[in-house]
Amino acid sequence: MNLFSLLSLALLGLALLAFGTLLAAAIVFNMKAGRRYRQRLAAELNRLRLSRMLGALGIDIGSYLHNERVIDIHHQMHRCETCRNTETCDEQLADGAIDGECIGFCNNEEALRKIAGKKSQSA
Repeated sequence: MNLFSLLSLALLGLALLAFGTLLAAAIVFNMKAGRRYRQRLAAELNRLRLSRMLGALGIDIGSYLHNERVIDIHHQMHRCETCRNTETCDEQLADGAIDGECIGFCNNEEALRKIAGKKSQSA
């Protein structure tokens, strides 16, 4: 091997090392950013009736946030925020009479039934 080949090989090795380091750093950064985003989403969810509804249906909020698509979560949160059945929801949640069959008043009925169905299939 001549000097040019050795120099080229050394530069290629340094480039690969730099790429690997930057890739690992980007992965760590994205994981931390995703965790912070999910924490903010959880805090926003906790202020809505939707979080109590999930709990009443036996759906763990952590697994809900992890398994559902973020866009679906945002749609469900929006439907909860704009709901006009708040009195019925509060009464049902206070009575503890919530199950998958008696949530017809909820704007998220279809989505909640699907999530509860997935939960029961995996159990």
